[in-house]
Amino acid sequence: MSQAVYYVDKTMVIREIFGWFFKEDVPIQQARRPLIIHAPRRFGKTTVLDLLECFFGGGLSREYFSKFSIGKDPKAAEAFKWYDKFSVIYVNFAC
Repeated sequence: MSQAVYYVDKTMVIREIFGWFFKEDVPIQQARRPLIIHAPRRFGKTTVLDLLECFFGGGLSREYFSKFSIGKDPKAAEAFKWYDKFSVIYVNFAC
């Protein structure tokens, strides 16, 4: 019996969050908006948060992200100017 392994590319979430969080024509100092990520159990919330931490905190190289959807989409190039620009505080309350 063989087991199949699936990978779901969630890197475009970066572009979606970038577009929502940093509205065009709004300076970043004024663009502070709360971001609440909620979904049912086992829906990938922690995976998305790990991805955001690696992108905005620079945990992985830019070349790593170029292999995925975010690196291949020309509209997502704007998000890369924020790559490795933030200190990321990650708190996990899972037991």
